[in-house]
Amino acid sequence: MKIIYKLIFSIFFLFLTKYAIAASPENGWWWNSDQSGIGYSIETQDNTLFVTTFTYDSKGNPIWYSGSGLLSNDITTINLLQSIGGSCFTCAYTAAITSDSGMEINFSFTDSGHGNATVDNQTIPIERFNFGYEENDLRIIGNWTISAPFINRSNDIYGFSSVVSYIPSSDSVIGKSISGSSQLFITKENSDVFITTLPISNQENLVAAFIFNGLNEIQGKAVILDSGATEQEMGNALNQDGTLLIGFRNNLIINTPSDQSSSMSLITNSQVDTAIKNIDFSVTP
Repeated sequence: MKIIYKLIFSIFFLFLTKYAIAASPENGWWWNSDQSGIGYSIETQDNTLFVTTFTYDSKGNPIWYSGSGLLSNDITTINLLQSIGGSCFTCAYTAAITSDSGMEINFSFTDSGHGNATVDNQTIPIERFNFGYEENDLRIIGNWTISAPFINRSNDIYGFSSVVSYIPSSDSVIGKSISGSSQLFITKENSDVFITTLPISNQENLVAAFIFNGLNEIQGKAVILDSGATEQEMGNALNQDGTLLIGFRNNLIINTPSDQSSSMSLITNSQVDTAIKNIDFSVTP
């Protein structure tokens, strides 16, 4: 089943291209888990990527490189500069000597949390370094701002947004929302695929299917349906009428109203299968 979900959501990114969402790398620390001790600090501003790498020479001495390059189609090639001779933490400041190392590094990114680094014709898979969040399905824990900017509501009103907080509770997750009197229920079949049903009125729900893109962003499809819609109707509607859903961690939000909380409503695996197995995330031009 996990393979099926991965196939479905690889097609999903074709849907995202309709809205010109790039696979720009998430700012932060990157690494290859099989090469602990070597890493990359990556930050992008506009279309410029700046990287600092920490690695070692042939004798095992630590070396720092840095450089910047323009991202084009989620790819950049950077001339690495080497810096030596700087001061220690408690020493009087001494400016480091920076010079061209004669090496290049190429980065290519498949999404905001995964990519490849190539040096001297050797390609290394890299990913965002997760040192603070939970793993697998519990990655959702935390505060999120979610938005469905193109969704068509009643009376030709477009767009929906809310702040949602997920917290662990026993063997489940509690979702809290500040979108009026709305409550949030999250359903998940595995660590890759999430389904959210968020009531926005007494008669309607916002229904969304999404995946993680990096550590701090979610992307998917959303649709507004009658609150009595079945799982099959949810899947069909997401496939036919779903529009872009995006979400970002929001650490500025400390608490959401406690009276909006509700335990996660678990849908059985077979029901989840029915809801999303027929979703086609590709887009016909």
